[in-house]
Amino acid sequence: GGFGHIGITVPNVYRACERFKEMGCDFHKSPNSGGMKGLAFIKDPDGYFVEILPRGKMVPEAIDCMGVAAEGGEGYKDNSK
Repeated sequence: GGFGHIGITVPNVYRACERFKEMGCDFHKSPNSGGMKGLAFIKDPDGYFVEILPRGKMVPEAIDCMGVAAEGGEGYKDNSK
């Protein structure tokens, strides 16, 4: 049981993820990884996933905080299955 994850909205996912990276957060998915561009998943201190979503329109940027290009965006493995 329990819940899978929670989500928060931020003005800019890419800037928020830069800050989360500076703070030492573990990323499950950076904004450009995988098929869904412009959103991210980090882990909270208890290991729960926190989805980082844009407050407005989802607009991908060329390179994210982990150096992943929007074009291609490999590096994300779905471990939920």
